[in-house]
Amino acid sequence: MRAPDIEWSDAGSGGDASASAAVGPAGVDAAAAISVAAGLKTDHRTGRRIVFLRLDDSGSAALTAKLAGAGAGQSSIGTVAIAFDRHGKPVALTANASAQVQGTAQVPPGLPLTKKIRALLHGHAGAGARLEVDATLDLTAPANAEAAKRLIDALHHPEDPARAMRAVSGLADRLVMGARLDARLYAMGVDSYGGGGRIKVGLGLGANVDHRVEDSRLLGAWERPPDSAWHDRRDCTDAARRLSA
Repeated sequence: MRAPDIEWSDAGSGGDASASAAVGPAGVDAAAAISVAAGLKTDHRTGRRIVFLRLDDSGSAALTAKLAGAGAGQSSIGTVAIAFDRHGKPVALTANASAQVQGTAQVPPGLPLTKKIRALLHGHAGAGARLEVDATLDLTAPANAEAAKRLIDALHHPEDPARAMRAVSGLADRLVMGARLDARLYAMGVDSYGGGGRIKVGLGLGANVDHRVEDSRLLGAWERPPDSAWHDRRDCTDAARRLSA
């Protein structure tokens, strides 16, 4: 049987290759990252590995606050991953932030609050809209790599949560200043229905039959290259409208 091209591993199962990985700028290395990882994705075709770092709820919330403007108590998710090439050299750090929109001024950092964006937020805030922001940071730049290393080092000390929060905040600042940012605003819909019927499960046990269908509609998309200005991705919204027509 042919081995899979893409393999997902649990935390702590980086394999022998992680121990001999090369050290990149600012001392970022795969072995240290894998030891504080929540998971690992390996592409056996290219040797590229993506290490998903383990953030607690506070760190995740701090990340989404900076990237997606999420406030306290909002439903949000923030993740951080580092990509290493086949030689163990760090290539890029990616961060993803997703948050429920609750206000008409909730936008990614630096995105101009135009009349069009205000109208989108006003029409959907609090009604199931979500803002998603993806950030990509070049780790060949020493300043970027240093921010990544501080986070990895802090995650090795779970007994000091304040240190981890400072590292997350510093990384988020670095992402705001020098990462490529892609933002999308979605209108979210959920249809739930149940006929009150029951199905037979196992030894005469019954269960209610309920259905839940979630869908999303792209309202707006924007892009900001590193150290540049935001611009509208009308090609994305136009394509979304054609698909939904």
